[in-house]
Amino acid sequence: MPSHRMTHVSRSPRLRPSQNRLHSRAMRESLMASMGPIELSDLRAHLVRDAVIVVGESLDLLDVAEALAKDDKTRVSAWIESGALGKPSLEAIDRWSKPGAVKLTSVVVRPFVLVQESKSESN
Repeated sequence: MPSHRMTHVSRSPRLRPSQNRLHSRAMRESLMASMGPIELSDLRAHLVRDAVIVVGESLDLLDVAEALAKDDKTRVSAWIESGALGKPSLEAIDRWSKPGAVKLTSVVVRPFVLVQESKSESN
């Protein structure tokens, strides 16, 4: 009678909740470290390749970057549908081109550059 051996099938490791939190924290810290001010001149190449996404002032830039990096389709879709997340309008780009009118903060979530504007402190 032939012997039946059980073969061990290797599975990709699942993250335990505590490991998942550490991974999330590390991702958030990495995104935070790459976040900073940006000028329109630095955005031009990204605008040409249609890779700039505007984050509305009602949203937290870091939360949006994290959701995009995690491919959280539910949250991202809801923000797009509400108009809080989208491509820059010609009016926005014109506003960004005026010296001192707005301050832009960016974070890169490849292949995109997320930007959020705020009023200049001098206004």
